[in-house]
Amino acid sequence: MSHSYQRSLQEAEQQLEAARGALARDFAKAISNAGWTPVLRDEHDVIALVSTITDMFEDRAFVDRLHAAADLARQQQPRIGRPSKRRDPQ
Repeated sequence: MSHSYQRSLQEAEQQLEAARGALARDFAKAISNAGWTPVLRDEHDVIALVSTITDMFEDRAFVDRLHAAADLARQQQPRIGRPSKRRDPQ
């Protein structure tokens, strides 16, 4: 392998790890901002919650509904960037 290829591969791996870390932080932030977190009494409630969520993810229909809801929310966001150029009708 060439030196530049190895460097590119290492940079890609670092970016992937950074993205994974960002997802974990996003998850923790979303949970901490949820209005229902005061209901959790202690570590045992948290463990039970994680177990329940794990069971839910085994149901493909749940995952499909989750992805559909996320896709809808993603589409609702305003587009970022430069608007596309208008083409004059000929």
